[in-house]
Amino acid sequence: MKNSIIQFAVRHKATICSVAIIGVLFCLPAFGYDVTFDEGQLAETGLGSEDPASITFAVINAVLVFLGVLTLVLIIYAGFLWMIGSRSGKEAEINNAKKILKGAIIGLVVVLVSYSLSQYIFNTLVGVTTGTE
Repeated sequence: MKNSIIQFAVRHKATICSVAIIGVLFCLPAFGYDVTFDEGQLAETGLGSEDPASITFAVINAVLVFLGVLTLVLIIYAGFLWMIGSRSGKEAEINNAKKILKGAIIGLVVVLVSYSLSQYIFNTLVGVTTGTE
């Protein structure tokens, strides 16, 4: 299963990259709009008074926190596998634990970089749109 997903991604990497780039390009103009409502209009919608940028930022942060917790769980799981493999002397379990640990650490780096980039992008966008650079 895992190998078929990787093979699919390798065969269709140009398509996947194109879809990702097009998706980003369609989403970026939405950050440039200055949408303001008065309190009466907001009360009529029943949606609350949060602006879309802060809601988007909160959702992205929640997803990144979930991924960070998942990475932590994988690191702990790999540690247990490594301990069990060391105790029983099974080299296959130790190698499997090393593979999981390596993937989890790479995932943690990706999550931290993503969090840093999202913080920087949103702070920059808020500074540019509100004039508080």
